[in-house]
Amino acid sequence: RPAYRSPNVYGPEYLVGPPIATYDGSVPSPSPSPPPAPSAPCPELQFTVDKTHLDGSIGYNWCFSVTKDSSGEYDEGLKSVCENTYLEPTTTVDNPATYAFGSCQGGCAECVYSQKSTGKW
Repeated sequence: RPAYRSPNVYGPEYLVGPPIATYDGSVPSPSPSPPPAPSAPCPELQFTVDKTHLDGSIGYNWCFSVTKDSSGEYDEGLKSVCENTYLEPTTTVDNPATYAFGSCQGGCAECVYSQKSTGKW
């Protein structure tokens, strides 16, 4: 005759929330806190956080590259794209293969959506 097994009335499907204690009696550690917001290595570079990087003289991607298909009329969408990018380096670098992106050693600049002297954006 098989051994009698009590039904598992309070199985895991009935548990709600984290356990109060583990099987060995210890209290589980709390959930980790969310990661800190991204930050730059120094306050002067904070404007680069969460923006798209353009590689200037290394890859020939400049601020005007993001608006190259513009009709010349003011465009809120292109303004947003432009102002969410930055340029690094802003100067020509001696050895592009070893340039340390994120250091701004070759200069960094925010891209600005502005009207040209011709009236075009």
